[in-house]
Amino acid sequence: MMDGLKSASRLSFVRPNAAPFLFLNVSQTGMSGDEFSQFLLKNYGVPTDGGAFFGSDSHVRLLFGAPDEVILTAAKRIAAASEEYFSR
Repeated sequence: MMDGLKSASRLSFVRPNAAPFLFLNVSQTGMSGDEFSQFLLKNYGVPTDGGAFFGSDSHVRLLFGAPDEVILTAAKRIAAASEEYFSR
């Protein structure tokens, strides 16, 4: 997941210690975590959770509970989404 997200423009994250999920900071998009989560699902088919429930409305939560190839595909789609969003 982290390797696939390295190319995601203006999105950041902190490497998790042991948790099976990653919080992706989407604050530079100007969208809330819930809005970005909906954008990803609607336009790229990537399910995420908005971060407000977990304490931060400027994040989305990404889970690692899938095979590696599915995780990498999701990360590449998120990177493509950030490129599309910031190229507007």
